[in-house]
Amino acid sequence: MSTTRGLLAAFALLALIAALPSAEADAQLDVSGSGYHEQESFASANGTAMFTMTIANSGDEGYSAVQVSAETDDPEWPADLVNFTIQSTGDYSQGMMDLGTLGAGGSAVLAVDVSVPFGSDVGKQTEVTITVSADGDTAIQQFVVTVTNWIAWSDDVAVHSFEVGGAHDYSQTVENIAVDENGTAVAIADDITVQYAGTGGWRVSGSDWDPGTQSMVLHGMDAGLAYESTVTVTLFDDSVHAGPQEISFQASSLDPDDPFGFPYYQPFPVKLFANVEPLYGVTVTGAGSQDVDVSGGAAFAAWDVSVRNLGNTDDEFNLGWNSDLPSGWSATGQPATSGSLGWRLAGGSFGFELNVSIPASAGAGDSGTLTLTATSVNDPAKTASQTFTITVTQHYGLSFSVDETSKIGSPGSNATFLFTVGNPGNGIDSYAIAVDGPGLWAPTVDVDSLDVTALGSGNFALTVSVPAGKEAHATSGNITVTVTSEDGETNTTETVTVSVRQIHDLAFSYALNATGAEVNSVEVAQSTTIQLQVILSNNGNGYDTASLALVDAPAWATLEHTSVPVTSGGQVTISVNLAPDVTSLSGRTYTFQVQATASDGVETATSGDLSVKIAEQETEGEEPEETDTGSEDEGGIPGFGLLAALSALGLALRRRD
Repeated sequence: MSTTRGLLAAFALLALIAALPSAEADAQLDVSGSGYHEQESFASANGTAMFTMTIANSGDEGYSAVQVSAETDDPEWPADLVNFTIQSTGDYSQGMMDLGTLGAGGSAVLAVDVSVPFGSDVGKQTEVTITVSADGDTAIQQFVVTVTNWIAWSDDVAVHSFEVGGAHDYSQTVENIAVDENGTAVAIADDITVQYAGTGGWRVSGSDWDPGTQSMVLHGMDAGLAYESTVTVTLFDDSVHAGPQEISFQASSLDPDDPFGFPYYQPFPVKLFANVEPLYGVTVTGAGSQDVDVSGGAAFAAWDVSVRNLGNTDDEFNLGWNSDLPSGWSATGQPATSGSLGWRLAGGSFGFELNVSIPASAGAGDSGTLTLTATSVNDPAKTASQTFTITVTQHYGLSFSVDETSKIGSPGSNATFLFTVGNPGNGIDSYAIAVDGPGLWAPTVDVDSLDVTALGSGNFALTVSVPAGKEAHATSGNITVTVTSEDGETNTTETVTVSVRQIHDLAFSYALNATGAEVNSVEVAQSTTIQLQVILSNNGNGYDTASLALVDAPAWATLEHTSVPVTSGGQVTISVNLAPDVTSLSGRTYTFQVQATASDGVETATSGDLSVKIAEQETEGEEPEETDTGSEDEGGIPGFGLLAALSALGLALRRRD
């Protein structure tokens, strides 16, 4: 224990030097002390705990009388258990000691030995107070005595350098310090455990070390034994900060004869010393792909980006950007450096927000990328990159119109509607076309789908077949055309109708007599009234009102009606009244026609020729009376008879005409 004593004296002197004031007083009392570990020393029951104490006068005047005394905080530990020894002279005293004078600048070194009473329990700690008195000045030094049967320590002061994965051997010692009442070393049964006290980074192993518990266990020790163990220390990850490190072990014991007792923990750790080489690394997080929708106008993509220091020491990172964005796109939030960042377990990270602006004109499927590369300033070989990708999604829409919402078609013909589909979206859209309408009218589109480019338009036709035989003005009813975007959600409809055009088709035929023969001529006497009839047929597809007129007819021929209604497929009898007067020439035949004009004012029909013959009449003149006006002999007027004959002939001729 002489080596221990020397170390204690050196520690005490160093502490005293460090405590000296920078300016001297008249007389200055200074006290310092040290034990095995700082102000603490260890001994078993019946053993001795050793301390060293230095008393100095840092003033410029001396002390005439210096005295030391001891007391403990345990009444079972009397002051006379404390023994003072002046190291320079060997003089000693128990409990109290007069040191005599202490000149200016002088000092005295005392060995302070504390005897541990018999029966003191392992783990007990007793505070010992040393009071130094010098000509009225007083100074106090306190020590602690810990009762134990053993001490764990290491005199391996080598500082090994570690990289991750590196390993080095160290030595540790557990010493049995137990003595009996005679001061003779004795064996102990204590179960002593020395265990790595850290939480990560280091792993310990060795022939007498359990890698699972990271510990070594001694089951009892022989008297006076100092057991030395070689422990291999490995730095297995980067969770230890670069630079000087202490690798600590906690020693403890249990009394096997008292399994329910409390364990004893050595108050100070066993320390090994290392230097961890710097390790550099970086990671970038927050990147990824984003889809943006520009249907509402310009859009933005944003990322919360983090640059993290993965190294075991402080570092700074240069941030480089590579842009592959389409024209019109822009990015903000692109710092050039992270600034200085603490090491990994200190949470060294740098966060920022990256934004990319995408114009409303971006097309579906357009994409752009930004690549960030973080590079360690201290080790440029350490880099990390991430790529930020933006893709424009397709937005959908449609406009829909038709040239006319209603049309007219003739029976047996087709009515065609022209539809226009507009695409206000930002990508090619395939629009599905569906028609719903009456099957009799066979509504049909010329295509089932229509591909339209962004902001473009396209056309398709709907054909509706007007059924043959349909009456005029009949309607198809609603024919609904629905156009649906390829997104399956955007759709709109247009409704159209077709009505039947009226076909005007009038025709005349001769009336039939009782025998079924056509009647197209009559003979009529002057001043007699009769009728000649024709048949007007409506071969069109709708009700018609025909306007009637006579063509080339004599004045005495008139229509009974000048306008007649005729149903579709119906007939009406047209009567022509014949009333020749005396001015009509006897025996003459008059020919004329009946003309009908449909209600459209365009379609006309003309009957065949109708003939009317004026019956001949013989006019028998009265024989002129021969008036005996006398003969020539009698002197009558010559030629009177000839004149009368010529007059009668002229009258007859007029009647024949």
